Amino acid sequence: MMLLPFLLAKVMAISLLSVRPLLLHEWPGGVQTQQASKQSQAEPSQVYKDADSYQIYAALLQKESYSLYVIQAEINGYPNMTANNLGIKGDRSFTRVWGVVMKDYARQNRTPWLLARNIPIDIPYELLPLSDIFKSEHGQRGWDEFYRRFPSSGGFYWFSAVGFNPQRTRALVKMNHDCGMLCGGGEPHFFEKKGAKWHEVSVNAEVEVWAS
Repeated sequence: MMLLPFLLAKVMAISLLSVRPLLLHEWPGGVQTQQASKQSQAEPSQVYKDADSYQIYAALLQKESYSLYVIQAEINGYPNMTANNLGIKGDRSFTRVWGVVMKDYARQNRTPWLLARNIPIDIPYELLPLSDIFKSEHGQRGWDEFYRRFPSSGGFYWFSAVGFNPQRTRALVKMNHDCGMLCGGGEPHFFEKKGAKWHEVSVNAEVEVWAS
């Protein structure tokens, strides 16, 4: 395991930003996948059925520019997650609005889930378990084999579960993107519902993102 240099990840919804180190393991998918997989191996995953969450995933993917999306089916579980260790910090005004959303986000993401094929986008996508995205027999050739199978994908995505306020008008989600051994990043995104649609919004908060 080695500590890698960083590039600043693209930020669309956040006013203030901090970057945390990314520890890259032998297996593609980043440190988040590695840590969570060990924590949630003992628990069977339930199918994630929240319709608003799938609309939010679609809104994020529609801002990307690939002709095929490869999406990890597993949502990783973090049993020790709380609103205080999300890496999101804001003033009292921010906490008054988004604190309840952060608490629900932490609660939802303590448990591992499995995505269903319910993302409402017109662009083709493959929804696969991580073991099918990177097959163990490919070893260090993992990324070469990945792009041989999915040449127009630009890598693969994995998502958190979504946290909401009680009125379900505000939401918090994390989207991650892996595109190579030194290529990828992830960050939280904040949404508000206006009418029947979810829209990403800017907030005045400092957040941790990862990028390589």
